[in-house]
Amino acid sequence: MDFFKQTPNPYMLHDTVVTQVTVMNDGITFTFADGVYVADTDGTCTHKASACNMHLIIRDFEPDCVYQHVDIRTVHKRKIKDMTFSQFSDLVHKCGFRIYLDYYSFFAKSVLLTGTTGNGEAEVTVTEIDRIEFSF
Repeated sequence: MDFFKQTPNPYMLHDTVVTQVTVMNDGITFTFADGVYVADTDGTCTHKASACNMHLIIRDFEPDCVYQHVDIRTVHKRKIKDMTFSQFSDLVHKCGFRIYLDYYSFFAKSVLLTGTTGNGEAEVTVTEIDRIEFSF
């Protein structure tokens, strides 16, 4: 299912944990070992789906140039620092990334995920997304 074409949003990432982030040939995949929230018919999100992957498909994506589409900033002790994708991936694998806010720009085709990892906060922005697909 193409997430950007689905209205309203069927999946919510708030209060979920990313356990792995990987670069694929056509984009980036976030793994949720404990699943994501699924919208109920009344618009609330009270139950979680099983483990899943959120695959962000980016046109003309080059795995060696992740920095063109992904921006990661961390905040620790009131200091803002940029982080490389590989540093973030290692940190997520070690500590997880607990999302507390997820923003989607359908016009700009981008996603902003805000959460905590390790002993600080992190903001992950992914741009130029063609499709977002969830697989369970």
